[in-house]
Amino acid sequence: MADTAARLTALAREWTVARGFSGFTLEELSAAVGISRRSFFNYFAAKEDAVLGVQTRVDHRVAEDRFVSGGGPSGPTGVSASLLPDLAELMIGRWEALGLGSQDVDALLAAIEAEPRLLGRTMQLTREQEKDDIARVEQRERLPAGDLRAGMVVHLLGTVLRGAVEEHLAGPGREPLRAVFARRLDVARAVFAA
Repeated sequence: MADTAARLTALAREWTVARGFSGFTLEELSAAVGISRRSFFNYFAAKEDAVLGVQTRVDHRVAEDRFVSGGGPSGPTGVSASLLPDLAELMIGRWEALGLGSQDVDALLAAIEAEPRLLGRTMQLTREQEKDDIARVEQRERLPAGDLRAGMVVHLLGTVLRGAVEEHLAGPGREPLRAVFARRLDVARAVFAA
């Protein structure tokens, strides 16, 4: 399944750049990789998601459930000391599950440039993930809905991760993403501790 999903995504990106997003149908895309249109939906919820590489069946529930159940006693800030490293692990694990290399990112960026509405879908998916993560933090830390601490930690870690991903993909030495993320997280901790 992973190979078929990867082929669908690669071809959807290639065709979006070459033909435009409206320049091919799901039937054509599916047939080109040897599956039916109906089978396409076992991989992706929509054509946009195929271009973006957001698979329908990627399941992070085990990691998410582990995160929610991992809270410990609250510290002086009212949240557990393990919140930050546990949320960081959840976020980096999701990114690593995507398996994106620099060529994949280049192809994705070219597709978004050719079809700017894909950026809107990317932003929508990001907002949905952040909203879900905020609810997970609230549940784990037993915080009331809308508690600013939950949103703050999700948004801050998301920003640190995005910067780490950009550095990882742009760096000539290709330092491992986890190392880049850890370094940037250490800097963020030092800045906020000051």
